[in-house]
Amino acid sequence: MSKPVIVCVDDEYTILDSLKIELKKALGNDYLIETAEDGEEAIELFEDLIEEQSDIPLIISDYLMPNMKGDEVLKEIHQLSPKTLKVMLTGQADINAVGNAIKHAKLYRYISKPWEAEDLRLTVKEAIHSYQQEKRVSEQHQILEALNREQAELIQKLQVSEAQTRAIVLAAADGIITVNMQGIIEMINPALETMFGYTQKELIGQNVSILMPADIAQQHDGFLEAYTQTGKKHIIDSTRELEGRRKNGETFPLELSVREAHLGSRQLFVGILHDITERKQAEAILRLTQHSVNYAADSILWVNQTGQILYANDSAACGLDYTQDELLTKNISDIDISTTAEAWQEYWGYLINQGSLSFESQYEAKNGQVFPVETTLNYLEYDNKAYAFAFTRDITERKQAEEERLKAAYEIFQLNKAYERFVPSAFLSLLDKASIVEVELGDQVKKEMTVLFSDIRGFTPLSEQMSPKEVFDFINIYLSRMEPIILEYQGVIDKYIGDAIMALFPKSADDAIQGSVQMLKTLVEHNKRLAADDLPQIQIGIGLNTGPLILGTIGGKNRMEGTVIADAVNLSARVESLTKIYGTPLLITEYTHLKLANPHQYHIRVIDAVQVKGKSYEVTVYEIYDADSPEIIQLKDQTLEDFETGFLFYHIGKFEYAQRLFQNVLEINPQDKAAQVYINRIEQHFSDC
Repeated sequence: MSKPVIVCVDDEYTILDSLKIELKKALGNDYLIETAEDGEEAIELFEDLIEEQSDIPLIISDYLMPNMKGDEVLKEIHQLSPKTLKVMLTGQADINAVGNAIKHAKLYRYISKPWEAEDLRLTVKEAIHSYQQEKRVSEQHQILEALNREQAELIQKLQVSEAQTRAIVLAAADGIITVNMQGIIEMINPALETMFGYTQKELIGQNVSILMPADIAQQHDGFLEAYTQTGKKHIIDSTRELEGRRKNGETFPLELSVREAHLGSRQLFVGILHDITERKQAEAILRLTQHSVNYAADSILWVNQTGQILYANDSAACGLDYTQDELLTKNISDIDISTTAEAWQEYWGYLINQGSLSFESQYEAKNGQVFPVETTLNYLEYDNKAYAFAFTRDITERKQAEEERLKAAYEIFQLNKAYERFVPSAFLSLLDKASIVEVELGDQVKKEMTVLFSDIRGFTPLSEQMSPKEVFDFINIYLSRMEPIILEYQGVIDKYIGDAIMALFPKSADDAIQGSVQMLKTLVEHNKRLAADDLPQIQIGIGLNTGPLILGTIGGKNRMEGTVIADAVNLSARVESLTKIYGTPLLITEYTHLKLANPHQYHIRVIDAVQVKGKSYEVTVYEIYDADSPEIIQLKDQTLEDFETGFLFYHIGKFEYAQRLFQNVLEINPQDKAAQVYINRIEQHFSDC
């Protein structure tokens, strides 16, 4: 589970950095601190965090900011995340602004600027504690509600079960009738009413013959008289099939069981009647089915446990060129050349456990012809004996068609593999296309991705020392080492621009950073091999930027290509060019930094807030130095606090303090070119004054 997030909003970098320092002191590393420079960015950040299902206990917002003031920001945030506690931080808010924040955003606390550090820390801790308390109470309330719902469901199920049981007791499915020695009906149940169409009132007191067809009714009284005189039972204590007659005169088959009962001195007969209309219909269907089996298009065999064939239909005899009598002398292994006696025993064991089995095999006809078949075995027990019911279909034509399809599929596969060298399958997937043939000019989709731009430093003068073939070989060897890394980290290579690589990482910014670090580490090994082959070693710069972009196809009807169009793409290329200035191979923008799941897992430091060429606003740039040597990583970690504090002083105009801190950095790590860049800028500033 990711850490809870605290959001700080202020249009001044120094305030945000100071807030982060104070919050780190108060909370340690238990919380992620996210920052926004204005209200619109804060709202967009909240929407992203909510979509990621992040826990956001607290937001601290300045009041006086461009476009949206703090109370309006907190009001909008409250609509998005009402449980998040809100603190307004400023020295210029009037009483109306505070009232507005309390009324519409449930403001937790108002802190004046400049704040007291201890007051700020206590406020934050109290707010976090309050948030957690409320969260625990809410969770307990949800648990209680779930238990109440569960109890209600159980009660409802008990009520339903009770009603069902009562219905079963009160209403038997079969008709029940009681008749006295004179054949007079004394009791019937509702099922019998339904079966014959009479009401209880219409039948009680009538002779039971009212329920019989005329021919049986005429004999019924004679049966009772004979039983009374001789004691010879005709239908008593037995079950037999006969016909009944409904009130509307319709006759139907039924099964009657009669038992004699004694109630004190009275002698009664109890009859249980079961309507067997459906059973008779089923028997008729069974007879039709037996006829259909004999003349079915597929071969049908009955086989016992030893593999002996006990029955074969006409199709089996015809397909195998045997008579039915000849097949009854065969074992299944005589005609199924793929099934040995041992294999049949394995099949039989499987059928006992699973009931059904399908497989492909080969049959051999009497004339020696062998053909492929598909067999389905079903296990059946009848009359205390076990059988396998085998359906077999000649699949010669299907096999031929499958071979043709496999051949065509292999050709398509090879063609697609060739196309993938020019249009990666991942690119098609981003366009929601299954195949290159589905791509049309103008297909496009808008997505947020991280863009990687990588370039070999000083490649032009290097290539001038080689022949054209050597240049291509040199680039291809380098690219062949970088490409698998990008793919391993879920990246998509958009294009190669000479020695430069442009790639997209659609899933996460972390994929892009981890892939870039691995590229730089692989480059170290690659340079060792170049040195061993007496070839010049190379250095690369990598720039990463995250943002929305349009991915699609451009060109004409006869020539088109996939590409991406977005400001984020241009910015990643421009950030890559800054790696030459600061002497570091991997730089990322603030937009990529904000998208990292856990920035603390990387060795990272802020490098500068610069106005990139072609932009009217400043962009904060960070260095990722995980790919540096262990010694350099240790030195940069050791000087991290001085470097970032110097960065802060430099950007608030305290150049003397910044100069001393950057000199401290260079004394420990003389190779830190970024620190030297700041020293040079400060010296130039002093010389211009």
